[in-house]
Amino acid sequence: MPVLVLTVLISLLSPVRPGTNPVGYEVVDSVSVWYPATVPGPEMRYRDYWTDEKELDGFGRFLRGQKISDATVERFFDASMLATRGAPARAGRFPIVFIVQGNGKSPVDQAVLAEVIASHGYVVATIPSVMIRTGPMKSDAEIGQKMKLEAAGIGRALAVVGRRPAADRKRVVLVGYSFGARSALLYSMNSRVRGLVSLDGGIGTGLRPDSMNSVGAFPPLLHIYQDIDERVMPDFRFLQSLRARSLQFERVSGMRHHHFSTIGFAAAAFPEIAAATRAGTSLPASLEAMVGQILAFIRKTA
Repeated sequence: MPVLVLTVLISLLSPVRPGTNPVGYEVVDSVSVWYPATVPGPEMRYRDYWTDEKELDGFGRFLRGQKISDATVERFFDASMLATRGAPARAGRFPIVFIVQGNGKSPVDQAVLAEVIASHGYVVATIPSVMIRTGPMKSDAEIGQKMKLEAAGIGRALAVVGRRPAADRKRVVLVGYSFGARSALLYSMNSRVRGLVSLDGGIGTGLRPDSMNSVGAFPPLLHIYQDIDERVMPDFRFLQSLRARSLQFERVSGMRHHHFSTIGFAAAAFPEIAAATRAGTSLPASLEAMVGQILAFIRKTA
């Protein structure tokens, strides 16, 4: 008699508690959008966010190169997500949360965070990193140019999202990861953005922000950071020089720079990925705290 093998799907959202809204997902004019939906539908898998099978295969090879087993890689790719592609949108008007990707990152790299935020009643949007769209930086001398191009991309993407009936274009909060926090800060200068969250952003490290001065008015700013990754260590002098309406710092433990993305949620779900990424034992609790801090800030400012 054949043995029936049941595959238990692991959710990448396990460290956090989603909100009460079902989540829809669609891509409009190259802008990825998550939104509150009316009813839940078939949940996406992590692999469903990858539009290029070759890129997914390449990511799989990279993970296996980090001594992560084939079984764990496949379970990661098949992990359960929250969103349903094309689900009917819920009626109402919701603030926009725009996620600005880190250097070379794409929507898959913040999909978990985007889903969770949308489930709490927000329209969430993102576009691929400016480095994907225009090519990688050849030197630090290009930081300013790339920031300006990214900021222009934020504006164009917000115009696309703002056409949605459920999106309240007058209430926008930016969330920038790594390099994306630089571009988000530039865009927010003297704009009507309600707030800015920096996820271990370059604006709060020892990397000199030569292309950004402290002249200008900035919205309330929340900087969430780690202090164990020797490549990206905190340096708050630039942030403290800004004329921001408020400035909040939150440290998280057991997280390295790369854990502020989907790979962090994967490390919380899979011990092999945790070991390969040198995650601390407090990672799940820190991810929960990080998401809670982001949501509390958005509620206060949006």
